[in-house]
Amino acid sequence: MAIEPGPRPRARRSWLLLCSLGFFAAGAANACEVWRDEHGFFRGNCKLSAIFKERFVLDVAFLSDESRYRLRLTDLHPRKFKFQVFDRNVEVYVDVQNLGVLATRTVDAAVMLTVTDPGNGNSTSSSSNLVVPIPTIQPGSEQRVYVTTLTLPDRNRDWDITAVVAVDPPTPSSPMWGATAESDETNNTLTHTCRTYGLTPDTSVTACN
Repeated sequence: MAIEPGPRPRARRSWLLLCSLGFFAAGAANACEVWRDEHGFFRGNCKLSAIFKERFVLDVAFLSDESRYRLRLTDLHPRKFKFQVFDRNVEVYVDVQNLGVLATRTVDAAVMLTVTDPGNGNSTSSSSNLVVPIPTIQPGSEQRVYVTTLTLPDRNRDWDITAVVAVDPPTPSSPMWGATAESDETNNTLTHTCRTYGLTPDTSVTACN
């Protein structure tokens, strides 16, 4: 009688993992989703809330026998600034994403805007420090939020605008993560510099748009 060779060590580890997750159990309900990618690695996602009947609320994603947590939290991320220029007036907006799996609550964003004169040694013309409310954002969605309208000294010269935002920054009462806990607290800030062009523009800096 021919003896079939056993699985290779790495394949065996993956096979044991799948067995421990109940993937091969007959009629297993609410089991981990497991598939094999184009490189032959097993990938999967285990929703513990379904498997353990709401006792736990954690998702675990894995590659073969390497796993990581995907926390069921919000994740606010300022993606970009948007500028609309109307003669001397510049409307400033910020696009904020929720990359998490839960809807966000209304939080504050600290926005700092500085207008400088590149033709005069980048001297500061004006600065604004604002607290802007960020409304509720659903998971996987993005919200464009109006910040303020800047008024430039004139349109004859180039003017640079540097915008900085920190969404839900830490506070004295919550020094670790601000008003709401997020799955990633390292992607809450954004800095951008752009230029409004004058009569003889220096286009070495991107235009504000």
